[in-house]
Amino acid sequence: MSRRAAGLRRLRAASAAAFQRQFLAVLNGGRPLPVSAAAAGRHLAVSFDGRAYRYSGPGTLSAGPLEVRLANQSPVALDSFWLVIGKLLHGRTLADVQAVIRNGTATRVPAWFKVAGIFPAAPYAQPAWGVSLAPGRYALVCQRVRDGALYALTTVTIR
Repeated sequence: MSRRAAGLRRLRAASAAAFQRQFLAVLNGGRPLPVSAAAAGRHLAVSFDGRAYRYSGPGTLSAGPLEVRLANQSPVALDSFWLVIGKLLHGRTLADVQAVIRNGTATRVPAWFKVAGIFPAAPYAQPAWGVSLAPGRYALVCQRVRDGALYALTTVTIR
């Protein structure tokens, strides 16, 4: 039996967008499912090199869909991390988040920090996630999975 007869084909090129459309269509009973994309420049990017986190992106964005780009460049094979985006209630700042982390009281999420999304980045991965954020001030907090270490990275204002 030839490979072609067995239903196998050699892959010459891959398109992430085409795969996503096909995958979502399969999940949707064969019917196409529209995928909204964030406009160019509407993204937040966080990278981790095994020692430090770095944010690159605007400090202020308009409300709506955003792309969250993560880059896990840690040399440690099991060093995954999560990015937690939390809306800060009125009057709260990044310093408040840092104080909770520093005091070791981060065993539960404070009532003034409303989690808007948790985005994983496996070892050596560069995932992109989508989120829609309403107006407000948001803190970006990173957590290394292997030891639970938290780091309050920055804030972003959504208008």
